[in-house]
Amino acid sequence: DNYFTKGYYQAGNEPSFEIPWVYHYANRPDLSALRVRKIVFDNFNTGIRGIPGNDDSGAMASLLVFHLLGLYPVPASTQLLIGSPFLSSFTIHNDLFGTPTKFTVLGFDPASLASAPPTGSNLFVKSVNVNGKPGSLCWIDFFDVVGGGEVVIELDGDPALAAQRGCGAAVSQPLPDSLETGGFMT
Repeated sequence: DNYFTKGYYQAGNEPSFEIPWVYHYANRPDLSALRVRKIVFDNFNTGIRGIPGNDDSGAMASLLVFHLLGLYPVPASTQLLIGSPFLSSFTIHNDLFGTPTKFTVLGFDPASLASAPPTGSNLFVKSVNVNGKPGSLCWIDFFDVVGGGEVVIELDGDPALAAQRGCGAAVSQPLPDSLETGGFMT
């Protein structure tokens, strides 16, 4: 939190892209969800200066799209971190494989679409099912995203339960890969 409260975080600086998502690695994806909401609403808009910094071949615009989808691609891995989508549903089409993957967000709450969502708004990932099977609350494999099928993300509005839940325990590896979990050798 100090990194943000002291003003070190700069939304337009590409090395900062993953910083709001590092809470996932501390088993606190609920804090990532809150931080990403604040970053999007405080730094992006539809005006002439709607993207902070230089878009560098679409990097900032791509980051915004990933934030809105509630996903973040982890560099050097096939994992995407799961956050709180800004949409009730969306479909990712893979033209190469000819596969669509539909994401459905159960409990989507338009009240959560704010820099500081009101207490009790559905913002926190409660469950994730990938093609009918329970998944980590923190990450999904790239091949599950592009391979076709259905991903169901359920949200709730209880911050205390979200903090306790963390990345969940429904799968053998709930936390995303890191050096502590053995690195990126999957």
